[in-house]
Amino acid sequence: MFPSIGDLHVAPFTDEALYMEQFQKANFWYQQSFHGVDLSSLRDDAVAEYFKQPIVDTFGTGSPAQQNI
Repeated sequence: MFPSIGDLHVAPFTDEALYMEQFQKANFWYQQSFHGVDLSSLRDDAVAEYFKQPIVDTFGTGSPAQQNI
């Protein structure tokens, strides 16, 4: 049984720790000698890919930067 109506609240927010976590994942691709292979040319694409992925998480009510839209 599904509801026939619902509310969606959207608000911009920032999370420095989450940003750094995602950015650090791409540092693997910054290696210049991974078993003799230079991966550093792929780092920019890796950063773009990591930041395109959706992140599902909860956050506190004090996190939103502005009011709901």
